Order: sequence, then structure tokens, then C-alpha cells
Amino acid sequence: MKGTEQVQQTKLAPWPCPEPRPFLRLVGRRNHASKRLSPKIPILLVLAAAALTGCQGTSPKPLGDTAQAATADHETLAKGVTHYGIQTGPATGLDIIDVDLKTSTARLSVGAKDIRADGGAIVARAITPTQWVKGGAIAAVNGGYFGEDHDTAKEIVGLLIQNGRVRHAAPALTGRGGNGLAPGHYVRSVFGLMPSGEPRITWAATDVGHPQTIRAYDTATPSDLSEGVAWRPLSAIGCGPTLIHNGRSVVTDRSERLVSEGQLPRTFVAYDLVDNRPRHVAFGIANAATFEEVTAQLQDFFAAYEHTRPWAAMCFDGGSSTQMTYRIGKTISTPRETEVGVTDCLLVVPPRHG
Repeated sequence: MKGTEQVQQTKLAPWPCPEPRPFLRLVGRRNHASKRLSPKIPILLVLAAAALTGCQGTSPKPLGDTAQAATADHETLAKGVTHYGIQTGPATGLDIIDVDLKTSTARLSVGAKDIRADGGAIVARAITPTQWVKGGAIAAVNGGYFGEDHDTAKEIVGLLIQNGRVRHAAPALTGRGGNGLAPGHYVRSVFGLMPSGEPRITWAATDVGHPQTIRAYDTATPSDLSEGVAWRPLSAIGCGPTLIHNGRSVVTDRSERLVSEGQLPRTFVAYDLVDNRPRHVAFGIANAATFEEVTAQLQDFFAAYEHTRPWAAMCFDGGSSTQMTYRIGKTISTPRETEVGVTDCLLVVPPRHG
């Protein structure tokens, strides 16, 4: 999936005073055909506004001191794993799987099967999130970009790592410049799971000629590729763009050459920090949003439900690829399913799941 380079430069907005915007509003449960839960009384997510009140040259109190406890209709999928269906407008909304890394016995995993070489490409079996859940996962969303069909498989496009081994390499790319972008190297966003199980979002690429060597960068456009830091996740999915880096809104769609304008289906993943360690991972889908809107909605979500702020966030593949499925016991729900098979998915799996 290729992007263009024709969009205005995104303005950086450091936390905790983002640009003025309407706050996320809960106007009721998402009305998915697959849902069997009765609707509950809608509420306003005004506590996020309270958390940011006074951003006029003064330093507001930390979110934990000002945000009130949020209550809304939700579903517990497993210990420490919660699904939220949030309506943000008459026909728009989010579905979020929230994983508490401290209390959950389930774990995050990268799902990809039958990876092989085929005609000069590296391919994986095309599987939908629903198929992963039917196979035992608690929840699943689509992952990275993919290319051409190869019978029942599809070409992997971005970085893919499983069990500490690079299954598909992704060296740095080279841009020609133009439209306000300088020519030179650029790298794309990666969501990784470290051996400890903790998440990381960074910009990363593999070394040319050394596909098992991965370097992480603090920018999507490094001036010197050799300055990247060695990075060894246990598993990872490459995609992009990054939405939030070190707690700041950045939206690097232009620098990653992944411009996708307008309110479109989006898949995303984010996490916060508590005591300098990742505590909550929130991943999910928006049925119609811009990158900037997803960023703002994630900030509101973490402020409301976790009393924190997202430390890092990025997007996975969107459009017709955007899909989510989850289960409670034997009941499977699909907030959005397009039946598009994808090469990899982000999963929540039971502790003993293979």
C-alpha cells in the first residue's frame, strides 16, 4: 500500500495543551448487528476536558489529580481485557480493546501463518481477524500492509518479526523529496512486543545485507542510518504512520510517505506509561476518522478511562483492511468485518494459547 506526499505539514502539539478540538462524546453503544448487549444510558466524556482546563500559559494539574473516574457501558472479555464501543457521532465511532498489562493473564501476540518465499516475494496465509478468534484468540485486529495475492496467501510488505526472528525484512526507504519533503532516507513505524511482554512503538528498519539486524530510530527521517540503536523485539508488525511519540502528537504520515486523507476506516494501537513502564495497551478501529482525529480520540480515551495519557500510538493498515473481532466465552462479535484476509494480526490470546 503506497501513500502520496500531498498534504499540509502536521503541526506538533506537546502535551498537555493540544490544539482546541471537540472532546470525545459518548452518545451510546455502537449499534453493531453482532452485539447482543442492551444499550445503557449515554454519558458525556467531559472529564477529559477537565483534565486539560487552563491551558493558557499555566501548567495544568496532572491528569490523575483532575480526571474523574469514568463509567460507561463496556464488556469484560477476560481478566484485565475490556472492550469499549464508543460512538463519537451519528455515524462514527470507535471499538477499543483495552489490555491492563498488570492484571491481565492474557497476553498480546503477533499472528501470522505459513510464511514462505513465493516467486521472489515473502508471503503469508491471508487470514481474517475472525478466523484468529475462531481459532482461540480472545480478540484480533488487522496488522500491516500487504501486497499481491499469491493464491491463498498475500505478499508481506512491512517488517514482520516472530519469536525473535525477522520473517520479512524492511530496510530503510529512499524518498525523492518534493512537496516540502527533503530527499533522503525514511523508515516506518513498528509495533513491537519485547521479551518481557511490554509493547514498544518506534521507527525501525533492517540493515541492508543483514536482515536479522534491526535498528530503531527516534525519527522517521534519520540523517544517518548507522546511528540507529540495536532493537530486539520478540515479535513486531511494521506499518504506520506514528500518531503519538513520547506523549506528543506527531502524525508522521508525510515523512513516512503514507498520506491517506479524509475520514476513513482506521486501525490503531497505543499504550501509556505508569511509573515509567507500559501499563495499558489500547488497540482497535475507527469506522471513519482522519489520523488527527484518531490521535485526539486516543488522548481522550486514556484521560477518561485510565487517568493517563498515551505515550505512543500508531496506525496499522486501514480502509477495507480495517477489521476487529473479539469473543466472550463462545460468543463472537465482529464490530467490523470486510472478509479481507490479511498477512498478520495483533492478537490477545489466553495464557496457554500457542
